[in-house]
Amino acid sequence: MKTPTETEFQHVFRLLETAQGALVGMVNFLLAEKRPTADKGNLTDTEKYELLSFFHCPDCHGKSFLKGPEGGCSVNIKCVDCESRFNICPPYFAERI
Repeated sequence: MKTPTETEFQHVFRLLETAQGALVGMVNFLLAEKRPTADKGNLTDTEKYELLSFFHCPDCHGKSFLKGPEGGCSVNIKCVDCESRFNICPPYFAERI
């Protein structure tokens, strides 16, 4: 049996860290209370995670967006299904516009 190298340990650790982050994000998303659609205030951390990680609309969970104006690293997008609009700079920033 071969002894694992430090590089192999680092690779496995990164895989575990990635899986843990995805699992925590999914659990937070599933447990989060959704606000009524009429109350479209600032995005919660869970909603930002859903938008930036999975590119799903936090309001209707739709997956289709129209691209709008862009500048620097950010771009405006609009959900095709519910017409909610966001300014995003993946993977760092998201806000409702």
